[in-house]
Amino acid sequence: MKKTLAVIVLVFFVLLSGCEKKVPRVNSPAPDFILKDIEGKSVRLSDYRGKVVVLEFWATWCPPCKLAIPEFNSLYEKYIGREFELLAVSIDEDSSGLRSFAKEYGISYPVLADNKNVAELYGITNIPTTIIINKEGIISNKHLGYVPGMAELLSEDIEALL
Repeated sequence: MKKTLAVIVLVFFVLLSGCEKKVPRVNSPAPDFILKDIEGKSVRLSDYRGKVVVLEFWATWCPPCKLAIPEFNSLYEKYIGREFELLAVSIDEDSSGLRSFAKEYGISYPVLADNKNVAELYGITNIPTTIIINKEGIISNKHLGYVPGMAELLSEDIEALL
């Protein structure tokens, strides 16, 4: 009886682990995607190979995400023209207001509307979440949440990769 129960438990865990999604981790390749920006233009992550890319997963209804906008504007302005790109991936269910939100909050960096798949692909469960991708397309760091001075913290990661 004990052996049968042990076999059933083992089979259950093997089947369960096979259903588990593989979430990219630090030092693993960043999954490629194509999303539309707020102008309707398609943006493919792999087109930025050779640049350090910051992916910022956020939403318009998220208070810490709103607090982070000036920091990301500052970060974007600091590195524009270098081998760098910042892409803000909005997980809002309704993306129709993204363009007006970006204008109202003065967002200077590209804003992309998630199609529900990219956040899932990256295993995003909390926002804001910031992912740093190196020039070779490998995830080099991941930051959860927002803290004042975030731009300085991210600058350290970016400088090390540029």
